[in-house]
Amino acid sequence: MYIFTATGNKWTKNNINWYVTKYTNQLSQDDQRRSFRKALKKWADVSSLEFTERREEVDIEIKFVTRDHGDNSSFDGPSTILAHAFAPGRVALAGDAHFDDDEQWTADVDNEDKNKKFLELIAAHEFGHALGLEHSFDSRALMSAYYVNSQREYELAQDDINGIQFLYGKLNTSSMVGITIITVMSPIESNVLHTINTAVNAYR
Repeated sequence: MYIFTATGNKWTKNNINWYVTKYTNQLSQDDQRRSFRKALKKWADVSSLEFTERREEVDIEIKFVTRDHGDNSSFDGPSTILAHAFAPGRVALAGDAHFDDDEQWTADVDNEDKNKKFLELIAAHEFGHALGLEHSFDSRALMSAYYVNSQREYELAQDDINGIQFLYGKLNTSSMVGITIITVMSPIESNVLHTINTAVNAYR
């Protein structure tokens, strides 16, 4: 039996537009865009979702920012909060993902420096929130609350797959037997769903 948590919010379409409006200077723009494409592909590969990089009608706006950046959810400098994302909805920040530019980032899966955060993995988790998933109770899931600084390789667990397919379906629909779904009631659409605290190796 698998247990995932949905926020109660989802996009009302399956083709989601994304765009980076502010890059970090730590990595090349190509490496950053490649990391985001790979992270989104994890979700597209197991669902009916499609993701398009385009400047107009952006659903998931991605940016690197620091400290107080105007969304009432300030970052706190290096080593603690890494990123946060917003649930789908009708407010301006809905679906957006912010990454703390005071952190040290890498796009290299073979980089062994534990002080550098692997952008693709963190982005894949954040995009799960931007698509409507909260934290999973399955410790093996990408959407688990726990994060290991040195982690580089990752795949979606069955719980992640069940969650995204519950929200958006899959190309070949089949019965989802033995799945328990926990829904967070009355979410605030503009509420930040997630921040990462590396000091305790946990997502919050």
